[in-house]
Formats: sequence, C-alpha cells, structure tokens
Amino acid sequence: RTGGNAKRGEWEGVYYPMGAVYLGDPDPTIQKTLDDIGIEPVTVPRPVDAWYTKGGVVPDILHHPMDMPYSRDVRKSFRDAWQYFQDLGTSKDCPPIPVQPANARQLAYDDDSFLARYGRRWARPVIDLLDQYSRSVFGIGIDQVSSFGMITQFAGEFPPIRSLPGGNAAIAEKLTDRLQGKIRTGCFTYRVEKDGEMYRVSYLQDDKPHVVKARSVVVSAPQHLAAHMVADLPADRRDMMRHVRHGAYLVGLLFLHEPICDIAFDIWTPNRCFTDLVVSDWVASEGHPKPGRRTVMSAYMPQGELPGRANLLQPDYNEWREQLLSDVEKTFPGARKKVAGVQFVRYGHPMIIPYPGYIRHVIPKLQEPVGRVFFAHSDTGALPCIEGCIYEAVRTSTRVQNVLA
Repeated sequence: RTGGNAKRGEWEGVYYPMGAVYLGDPDPTIQKTLDDIGIEPVTVPRPVDAWYTKGGVVPDILHHPMDMPYSRDVRKSFRDAWQYFQDLGTSKDCPPIPVQPANARQLAYDDDSFLARYGRRWARPVIDLLDQYSRSVFGIGIDQVSSFGMITQFAGEFPPIRSLPGGNAAIAEKLTDRLQGKIRTGCFTYRVEKDGEMYRVSYLQDDKPHVVKARSVVVSAPQHLAAHMVADLPADRRDMMRHVRHGAYLVGLLFLHEPICDIAFDIWTPNRCFTDLVVSDWVASEGHPKPGRRTVMSAYMPQGELPGRANLLQPDYNEWREQLLSDVEKTFPGARKKVAGVQFVRYGHPMIIPYPGYIRHVIPKLQEPVGRVFFAHSDTGALPCIEGCIYEAVRTSTRVQNVLA
C-alpha cells in the first residue's frame, strides 16, 4: 500500500490516524505539491496542545504558558522557552527543512544533543515536556537527538499546523488516486542490479517473480533495506547506510462509545505508556466535536531504539491492551468503561533519529546516487516528517530528470 508511516482507518464514520497526523504550515514547495495533487489540509483549530496534570487538563499550553500549573518562576521559564523557539523559528539561523543545504551557523546545531546544549537553560518541567515531545516525534529522548533536529521540529509547532481527517494518510491516498495506472502496489521489491547500460529491478507480485528494466532507479525504501536490495554497493556506502538509526513505535487506537476528553486536538500526558492522545475527529468537527458521540483516540507509544524493537515483539496483545487501558484510566477515571475496542499498530523502524552529527556528516553521503541509482526517503531527508519526504521527492526527481536528459 502507499503512504509509508501515514496510515489511517475508519470506524463508525470517524477517520482515525494510525501513524503520521499533521504537517506544518506549508512553504511554497510543499504548497505546490499539495496543489498539484489537488488537496488542501486545513488548519487545526485551537486549542491544539493541552497538558494533563493531576488537577485536570490545561489547554493551549504553547500560546498560554502562564496558565501552566507550576510556580511563577517555572511558568516564566516556559514563557521564555516558547519565546526562544518562536524567535529562532523566524530567524535566518533556524535549522531548515530541507536540511541540505544548511549554512555553517545552522549546521552548528547538529554538533551536540539538545539536552547537552539546553538542559540547564530552562526549568526542569520545561525540559521534561520537551523530552516528552522528542519521544513522540523521534521515538527517543532529547539526550540523543541533535539540537538541529529538535529545533526544526519544535519551532514548527508555533505557526498553525495543518491536517486532514485521519492525518497525513489522506495526502498519500490522494496522490495514489492521481497515479492510477502508473504505479503497482502489493509488490515486494528485493533486488536492484546493473545490467549493461540498464538496471534490472526484481520484485514479487502475487507470489510470482517479475523483472523490469530501466535507465535509472529511485530506491525509496529505508536505508537498512536499501543496503540489502541494491547490488554491488561500494563498501564505504554500505557502511554509511548502517549509520542510520530508528526509533521503534507503537500506536494504540481506542474505539470509544463516548469521548474521554475533548479539550484539545493533542493531549500530552506525562508518566504514562503513551506520550500524547490525539482526538481523531477534532479536525473534521472544526474543533467542536459533538458530546456523547462515538469516536476514536490515538495513543502514541514510542518504544526507543534497539530495545524498543524487541519490546514490540515480546508482549502479546492483551499485555499491551491492559497497560494502555490502565494508564488511560489513571488519566481519565471512568474511561475504561467507555472503550468499545482497542487496536495496535507496531512500527519497527518508522522514526529517523537525527542524532548529533547525522545531518552534517551522514546525510550528504546518503543523498549521493550510486551510478544512476538514486535514494529518496525520510532518512535521507534526516527528519521523520512529511515535509522531509516531499523535499526528498522533489530533490531526487529533479536530479533523475537532469541525468536522463
């Protein structure tokens, strides 16, 4: 199927995200792509982000940090931090998307982790919330994410964000409709090799082997798969592909007889097995969902890196279900009896980790073609976001057209 980590489902007329949920305010390149496929994500109505505490849920925390349930000094630290990200996000020094080319001052943010650079700058609750955000976005904490990656992502939270019912999967589905007759789904591609002046691509469809020949090939698989698919890769290139790191992820879907909490689009929940809960029909209802309706909430459950992939395989469904329901009940008493069903989506390698040095030293080498085999994926774009995917598609297709011309 198309979409990668952008998947969605439907239950009782409600589209719900099974993966990627939203994108930032689109720049001209992203907007042109959206216009070309005929789709227009809508602005997510405020309040977008809310923060759970024992005393309740505080809405719109990015725009009203002084409402946070902390001492005045801590609230001022939140305000200062948010102002820093907003100011940096509109300056020429802000780490950009796409990450290449970035200037020397921007690349300097890639030299150390976010925790190493900023861990003492703001109050501990601010750092803890940013760490929770990092785990939701990258699958791993701020001690392992470069300042470049973290700033790029978090600074993009302050302008309006965009989404569609069920998240970014709607964009992938629309693109698929536009490409009918030009793509084949349900295939497993396993080999790309040189054949004279051409390239042979071997794949399975309906358990039958097929081969196509082409003058050039774009491998849009993750690097850890591309390293096995592409024959005769130079040893240094194959070694560089092994420098790509991924955060494992679990998404829990709660199918509800009635809502648990409708105070914001995304509810951040510390000290739980999930970092945040998304109200699936928030966008479709324009921020005014009807009370008492059937709905779905998506629980985002990052698992970390290598141990996380092992964790995805060890517990059975009932263990995951009990942990999720137990933590939801702790957060919103009485929630368990509103749950009609639970579904899980397990992702082994979805979240690219932009660790310190990855953008400066690894990305330029991963973006280089091998002969007329080109590589385009979110991991060659350095960040686990749809904007990075679109930029990689534009960059690579332009290079291929130039080579073929």
